[in-house]
Amino acid sequence: VPYLLALDAALAAGDVPAAVDADLRQWLDGPNRPADAVDATVRARVREMTAQSYAAADGEGLPEFDGPPAAEHLTEIRVPVLIILGEYEGPDMRRIADRLEVLVADARQVTIPGAGHLANMEQPAAFNAVVLEFLATPEVHLTDAEEWDR
Repeated sequence: VPYLLALDAALAAGDVPAAVDADLRQWLDGPNRPADAVDATVRARVREMTAQSYAAADGEGLPEFDGPPAAEHLTEIRVPVLIILGEYEGPDMRRIADRLEVLVADARQVTIPGAGHLANMEQPAAFNAVVLEFLATPEVHLTDAEEWDR
């Protein structure tokens, strides 16, 4: 909630740099890691990407979605799912990952040490190793015919 309050206040004031700072604290640092513990190059790149996303949105807000909530369909997923968390993820992301792992029949959760929400940017070698291992498992390579028979 403090993140959303800070983000809402910054956006209401038209203060994009403050909104970007709130996003960096939430998604890059996480709740248990000081900002200076994040690689400065990664921090600068994420700052730039986040600022660009706010500029691209140009005050339009989030797009509307007309479909049913995806959460209602998680038990219908019939393919392997890899859930990747960073060690410094906040409790909300951990709860979401735990829920996915329970509701998706063939899901597995992996935590990348030394990373927050952007594990692919902070620990690219570890991230890539986890993804490549997952993609190498036979279950990930089912043909359409095999999938329908499951």
